[in-house]
Amino acid sequence: MNNFRGGHRKKAYFEGWYLKHQKDNISIAFIPAFHVNEKGERTASVQVVTAEGTYCFSFEEKEFYASKKQFYVKINNNVFSEGGISVNLKNENVTITGILYYSPFTELLSDIMGPFRFLPFMQCRHGVLSMLHSIDGRLTINGREYDFSNGTGYVEKDSGSSFPLFYTWAQCVGWTGKRDCSMMASAAHIPFGCFTFTGCICAILYQGREYRLATYMGARIMKNTHNILIIKQGKYKLEIYKAKEEAKENGKRAGEKEDKLLLYAPQKGSMHRKIEENIACTVRCRFTVSGKPIFDFTDHRASFEYVGQQDGY
Repeated sequence: MNNFRGGHRKKAYFEGWYLKHQKDNISIAFIPAFHVNEKGERTASVQVVTAEGTYCFSFEEKEFYASKKQFYVKINNNVFSEGGISVNLKNENVTITGILYYSPFTELLSDIMGPFRFLPFMQCRHGVLSMLHSIDGRLTINGREYDFSNGTGYVEKDSGSSFPLFYTWAQCVGWTGKRDCSMMASAAHIPFGCFTFTGCICAILYQGREYRLATYMGARIMKNTHNILIIKQGKYKLEIYKAKEEAKENGKRAGEKEDKLLLYAPQKGSMHRKIEENIACTVRCRFTVSGKPIFDFTDHRASFEYVGQQDGY
């Protein structure tokens, strides 16, 4: 999944990478992408997600290059790779510059898609390039400098023709204050020939051990709403509660503002679909094995997306 696979695509295709960076209360994500619409028109883009807002930069195909052997993407003067990123983005609203350096990626033991990665007709394939790695360097946005020295990063990837019709996605890293934990979980609508179903994938790194929950391993989605995702697989149970729902369960008010940010997502290769994301919100995660807690934490810097059937307009 690390290498670029879209060079030969003629119609309705996208390939994009999600690079999240966090340090203390700062969270910034970059989404470089390549897309081919139904007419065969090929373009590229870079989206930037911050707590203050999102910014989208469009580029011609000739400004895009990606390696077929490793994770290395260059769009105009912007580079995204396993070694780090170098960005120089500017439009009438924002100027974003800087260099960040990464430590070696922490990869999963195997592809998160499991046997589904071999199916040729999958609408969207998901990959995790790095569950966690350290960051050094600085970014400047409209003159304000953000120091990411000793920060933490996460990188994932999607490719296919379209994002799922509806899905939930949650991601958090470093909640112990150390670089020994990371979690991503997703539940999504999956077309499968003449049928459809809602499948799930989840990867957890915690204190040197990897846990995995997935439909192909027998996982079941117990609950999936705009604020709750509960997955059970044998002796494993993962519960994710977004801030408002957690406050409701405890009979308290959440006491925080919902900072949903507008992003563009692929629909038949074109980046015209609009979705909302929380790049840094309060989420409680509880993971148990045979009823015994492995962890139970509240992260104020978690990322969360919920796109219902009526959403993704």
